Amino acid sequence: MKLKILAGVSALALLTAAGSALAAGSNSTLTQSGDDQLATVNQSGGTGETSKIVQTMHDNKADVVQDGTGNKLDLNQNGAEVATDPSNLFTSKQSGVDGDIKATQKGNNDATLTQTADADGEKVDLKQDGTNTATGLQSGLNELATVDQKGSANLATFTQSGSNGDATILQNGARNDADIEQRADNGSARIEQGPQLFGTSEDNIATILQKVGADDAYARTRQTGDDNEAYVEQSGDSARSEVRQRGDENLADVTQSGDDADSDVDQIGEDNVATVIQTAGATSEIDQDGGGNDALVKQGGDGDLSTVAQTGFGHVADVEQGADGGLSGDNTSTVSQLGYGDSATVRQFGEDNDVLVQQGGPPPLLDNLAGDNLNTAYAQQTGARNSAQIRQNADNANAHVTQEGEDNVLVVNQGAPDTWLDEGGDSADAYVTQEGARNEATITQKADFDTASIITKGDDNTATILQDVESVGAEAHIEQTDADDNLANIYQNDEVDAYIFQINHGDANEADIQQTLGSVGSTATITQKGDLGYGQVVQSGAANVASILQNGLSSGDSATVLQYGDNGDVDVTQNGTGNTSLVTQEVSSHSGEVTVDQSGAGNGSTVLQKGGSFNVASVTQSGDLSTSDVIQDGSDNKATVDQSSNGAVSMVSQVGSLNTATVTQ
Repeated sequence: MKLKILAGVSALALLTAAGSALAAGSNSTLTQSGDDQLATVNQSGGTGETSKIVQTMHDNKADVVQDGTGNKLDLNQNGAEVATDPSNLFTSKQSGVDGDIKATQKGNNDATLTQTADADGEKVDLKQDGTNTATGLQSGLNELATVDQKGSANLATFTQSGSNGDATILQNGARNDADIEQRADNGSARIEQGPQLFGTSEDNIATILQKVGADDAYARTRQTGDDNEAYVEQSGDSARSEVRQRGDENLADVTQSGDDADSDVDQIGEDNVATVIQTAGATSEIDQDGGGNDALVKQGGDGDLSTVAQTGFGHVADVEQGADGGLSGDNTSTVSQLGYGDSATVRQFGEDNDVLVQQGGPPPLLDNLAGDNLNTAYAQQTGARNSAQIRQNADNANAHVTQEGEDNVLVVNQGAPDTWLDEGGDSADAYVTQEGARNEATITQKADFDTASIITKGDDNTATILQDVESVGAEAHIEQTDADDNLANIYQNDEVDAYIFQINHGDANEADIQQTLGSVGSTATITQKGDLGYGQVVQSGAANVASILQNGLSSGDSATVLQYGDNGDVDVTQNGTGNTSLVTQEVSSHSGEVTVDQSGAGNGSTVLQKGGSFNVASVTQSGDLSTSDVIQDGSDNKATVDQSSNGAVSMVSQVGSLNTATVTQ
């Protein structure tokens, strides 16, 4: 069946035949039963003209021309669906105001309807059952069109121009195609293809285009079946789009531009792809379940909100918010991925933006059965007061985050510590870069052989890396450059390595490394270049190594090392004046070795080796007025102090047997 509504077409020449009526305000009723019937109705120049045509069987033709005000047409063609294409043919043309056409066709029919460009308040209601085709074009004000098609291989196309247009296309069958184009004010369009509860639905394609301001435009697309595609494009004002797809190989592409745009895409099925591009404070929501899902959301403006939820199989989400160049802000992006092979990339521009990426399931067991696989997340924020949080609970998780500006907050969590489930971060890898002042970055990892890295540039930044008790063989790096008053913290357990670099002559920086709970064979390194630096290392376990290098231009650095366990190795090097070093190897620490090297005046060193044996302490001070205290409890300990300066003071206390002490001044 074909329905054609064409605008701007002149009235047909009069066609007279049995059943025709020609009079102003006239009424016509025509009933035909049989095959190969012909009905022609021409009503011209009247008001309130009505025409009713009933045709049964097939190969019938109806041609109606109405010109006037308030004309009505009621057509019913009921023909058996036969091989003839079309089995029934209907042509109608209306020009004027408040035209009303109602048509019902069954069979393999063809219908053509025209409402002219100067018409106003037209209404069309078409129902088709069979292998139908509908094409429509309306011009004028207050148009209303409804198309109902059932069967297979249905096609409906509708075009409306003017104000207050409304178009609805409903299709039920296979290989349906629907196209609605409205270039009007206050337009509303709706396409529904396939049944919502059981039935047939295949190869559906739906396109809605609303433009030229699209003032109060609204579009809704709903598809159920195989190979569904939906395209919606809107421009301006209060545009809103809604797409629902359920089935196989679904694709939704929504483009919105301008004011108050709103898009909601819900996809359930396989191989789903959703792409939304919006501007001017738009809101987008994409929900994808099952199959190889792909979602891209691009929004430009202030106050954008994007939510992407992907469940099952190879997910990819790419979200870009705000105007590139950092002129926008207050944007929020949330990406949730549960299932296999997840990947998320979020970029935000401007200030006061928020991003949350959740990959993998929360602790409940049933959620984790579906998630925690092959996760990768990348988030970039530019500007001040931005917040980013990435949670991966996780298999082969990887996170890369970049922030630029001031007062930014970043949290990366890989694995779920302190749960009874195996919520480890597995092969987690996190890399963070922050540039600006008063930024905060925290990485928490729970997995063997984790690697975490935080790089900050600016003043008053805080960086923290926590590698949980199950993070055996983990490695952590914190680098803070060109800045003062920075704070770096690393907390680790068992056979781990930690490195903190606070360099390029920043002052009053603090570094703290704690390797506890039986940390065996761990390494801690702190390097500080600047004045008034503070470095601390706490290690619990055997064969741990601690190294602190403080190279200030003037003075006031402080180093503290505390080791619990045998075979500990400590190396402290301080350059400058007024530096202090405190190294403690606690009770029953055997075969420990401490080396302290201080150059400059007024430095002080204290070494405490308590209750062990075969410990070695070596202190070298080159500078005037330096002080050294070495206290060793136990047997077979050795102390060496070398002070090549004036006014130096050394105190060595050894309690036990077979100890040796050497002091050179």
